[in-house]
Amino acid sequence: HYSVTENKPWKVREVVITGNMKTKDRVIRREMWLTPGETFQRSKIERSVRNLMQLNYFNNVVPDINTNEATSEIDLVLEVEEKQTGTASIGAGFSERDNLVGTIGLQIPNFLGNGQQLDFQWEFGSRRETFLVGFTEPWMFNTPTSLSGQLFRTTQRFFSDFDQQSQGGVVRIGRRLQWPDFSRASIGYSLSEVKFINFRDSTRIGDPSLRDNVTSSVQFRFSRDSRDLPQFATQGSVFSYRPEIAGGPLGGNVNFHKHDIVSSFFFPIFWKMGLSVRSTLGMVIGYNDTTVPFSELYTPGGVSLFEGTMLRGYEDRSIGPRNASGVPIGGNSQLLFNIELSIPLAQNQFYGLLFADAGNAWEDLSQISMFDVRRSVGFGIRIVAPMLGIMGFDFGWGFDRQDVLGNRLPTQMVTHFQFGPQFF
Repeated sequence: HYSVTENKPWKVREVVITGNMKTKDRVIRREMWLTPGETFQRSKIERSVRNLMQLNYFNNVVPDINTNEATSEIDLVLEVEEKQTGTASIGAGFSERDNLVGTIGLQIPNFLGNGQQLDFQWEFGSRRETFLVGFTEPWMFNTPTSLSGQLFRTTQRFFSDFDQQSQGGVVRIGRRLQWPDFSRASIGYSLSEVKFINFRDSTRIGDPSLRDNVTSSVQFRFSRDSRDLPQFATQGSVFSYRPEIAGGPLGGNVNFHKHDIVSSFFFPIFWKMGLSVRSTLGMVIGYNDTTVPFSELYTPGGVSLFEGTMLRGYEDRSIGPRNASGVPIGGNSQLLFNIELSIPLAQNQFYGLLFADAGNAWEDLSQISMFDVRRSVGFGIRIVAPMLGIMGFDFGWGFDRQDVLGNRLPTQMVTHFQFGPQFF
């Protein structure tokens, strides 16, 4: 028999934050689900800690409680351990696809301790040159409304066949939603100009997908992210749907609507290991009798940091429909699957990976088939380097390799290198 005497609910008297040498108090307090004057709930403390860890500004967040029996009040003390959030990189590298490449980059996700993000990237080489600058304000007017802008200019050599020059900008406004939980929505406007020059094959000059174009589009985005950590998560899920409409009353000389759906699920395994399962579905459809430009088509293969896709074990942009010369021409739809097991060899410093990928791109949505995919397996490592972000090396074996004529090739290992602050 239990005799229970229920007392009155306890109230939160104050919230004390310690350990933040750079991050301002208001950046931390606006992520709190438990504020002074509210009834104490342990579940709200757990949610507040999760929100702060998702910022990726802290190595650890430790809550503590000081009680006052006389007044039935508590003081919540949050001790945060800040980590190096800014990343800078300068260096050079060599790859079979891009040859010699130099890079200068800077990303500050907690600019001046205000929670704002500043991005700058400049890559230059014999086959690729990229310049990008962007800024994000996550809490405009002290409300959960974000405002971001980005300018870019890129020149890239494709398949030793032609050069693609792109320049433009994007502005986006978003809002954190109260329902569904963990979700947010945004809308953005993008204006870009794409030119195709330096053709090696004169027969492709008249290709309608390779004509110069100006794209004016509106992009919507809905996402729900319930992961426990922004990197190397072990539980939760991520879902995003991004439709885009270009042309028509928006102007430009291309008309299409595009849809990308990405879902990821994370599961805890023994000894802090995590298993992730990810699927990516994309489709783009032209209207008003215009051809979808090559820059909007899907060319999976390798690792694409800008598109956030992976099909390791194959050369970059090598999968999908090809022309008579065996050169990839891009598909109007794609389907990708990724399964990855992360092994923390040194927590927050060094991780090992085992992965299996599958996917393909097709000329039409009706051709999508789970029985017509390219498969691969492999392993990799991730190194968390202070001031440099994350460095990754993946070694994949593709089981369904083909030559330019479509003939089957023997299985071969392909190495992929990833470097920078943004990983997916």
